[in-house]
Amino acid sequence: MAQLWIIRHGETQWNRENRFQGILDVPLSETGRAQARRLAAYLADKHFDAVYSSPLSRALDTARIVAAEHGLEVETVTDLQEIDVGEWAGKTWADIRRMWPQLEKTWRANPLASDPPPGGEHYAEFRRRCLAALEAIAARHGEEQRVAVISHGGVIRAVLTALLEIPWQTRGRLYSLNCSITKLRWQPGGPVIIDAINEACHLEQATLDRWRDESSK
Repeated sequence: MAQLWIIRHGETQWNRENRFQGILDVPLSETGRAQARRLAAYLADKHFDAVYSSPLSRALDTARIVAAEHGLEVETVTDLQEIDVGEWAGKTWADIRRMWPQLEKTWRANPLASDPPPGGEHYAEFRRRCLAALEAIAARHGEEQRVAVISHGGVIRAVLTALLEIPWQTRGRLYSLNCSITKLRWQPGGPVIIDAINEACHLEQATLDRWRDESSK
């Protein structure tokens, strides 16, 4: 089974402001670059056979920092990019609630059964492409090969909710910090074993403390 270490990109300013980013190319903040460097240092003594990334710069720049420690080139995969949220990009939940109150309610309850954001991507198609992208990556790598896959929080959550078959209402329990690692063992066409979710021991304590503070609000 191929080992897929799925990593959320470093922090952006819009992450700090809790704004939807979607497929807009929002760059890493200085904090995000520092997180990526800490991640790369943590992974430096671990072997990787390949590094894949979403083409969006917040993921790609994170991936390049990681790959440089291993002398590897980054291969971009378009289907690893975040969900296209259309007109919601740049908006907060408060903005969306004010501008699209009914759609906000149905989408938050279950995006699989909701219309997509205006001009955006349907969640079912988004989840399908995420799973297909990881299946294709796993199929390219032999037994026990390990690859790093740098992507987005929405991608990781979509994949985990599908693999765990959990009710959508409990999705909030699946959260990935910026530059955290989710470890999967993926057998193409077969079972997927989840070894770790949101592994973040390498991040600065200040990052973890801020996340705990925000989660308690």
